[in-house]
Amino acid sequence: MKYPVLVFTAFLFSSVFLGNAQVNLVPNGSFEELTECPNGPGMIGWNQLEKCPPWFKSNVATTDLFNACANSDPFLYNQIGVPSNYMGWQAAFDGDGYVGLSSFIPNDHGAEYASVRLTEKLKPCGIYQVRFWVSLSDYSTLAINSIGLRFDRKPLSSIFYLGFELPAHISTPTFVTDTTNWVLISGMYEAEGEEEYLTIGRFFDTLQYSNSNVPNIPNDCDSCYPWHLNAFYYVDSVSVIELSNLQLSKKITNVFTPNLDHINELWYPDHVCFNSWNCEIFNRWGQKVSAFNEHDFGWNGRDVIGNELDDGVYFYHISNEEFVETGYVHLIRN
Repeated sequence: MKYPVLVFTAFLFSSVFLGNAQVNLVPNGSFEELTECPNGPGMIGWNQLEKCPPWFKSNVATTDLFNACANSDPFLYNQIGVPSNYMGWQAAFDGDGYVGLSSFIPNDHGAEYASVRLTEKLKPCGIYQVRFWVSLSDYSTLAINSIGLRFDRKPLSSIFYLGFELPAHISTPTFVTDTTNWVLISGMYEAEGEEEYLTIGRFFDTLQYSNSNVPNIPNDCDSCYPWHLNAFYYVDSVSVIELSNLQLSKKITNVFTPNLDHINELWYPDHVCFNSWNCEIFNRWGQKVSAFNEHDFGWNGRDVIGNELDDGVYFYHISNEEFVETGYVHLIRN
């Protein structure tokens, strides 16, 4: 029996507060719901992954769909069955199916991907726990450290076989070489907002690598044939779960010094998570003394008619149609 091996990769945060229900935003995340049983390996012109909606291929490469439903056919059992198939032997991590991604072939810059539209768009500044499981196939002579996951507002799409030269949002720096167990790749993702598509495949640091320079190491494979010169990964059980409540901003600087020294002259909320907002400034007695929005330069320490305001603590009220955030800012001139 094969047992899961846990590998945790914290991408953005080491800890968060679990505030929401455990709702997976990835539909059909374990590749169990099929329109029909796959009838062969993925090949150019053969759309096998699309039989597991709403998953789809991102480019013309030949993403595979494996499922135990093929086991009743002796030919398909050896091709795209579970646990036995043309790339090795691996029981599903969850249920009866998984996908297979060819991620690196020497002298071939292509890569296979699996994409899906999330059940809802990610929220600005929302914190999400992302998890998926991978296993290197038995008949892989190579392994890579660039199998990863990324989010996009629009689906990745290419009419070519080439891999996407983009960085991952969730990945592991280690080379995944385990052909026996399932390995967890996970992390926390802080959303920019409006991301709606998830893609799994080969991604890497584009400052160091490219399609023609993919980091790889050899994998011991006594049973491999020459056409197995490949890094082929099984993927199963993909999940994206919101961990934090929606917030209006991540961080707001609360001190500024409008004293004409050309340093820190304006106060502007840092990292506001929405494109449209208004900010009102109040004094300690609750009187509104200034206001501006996302299109302005910020507050210069003056009131609405241009008079300099005294040093002290002022209170801000940032809002849009749905959310409000309040806090204080310290005005210091001397």
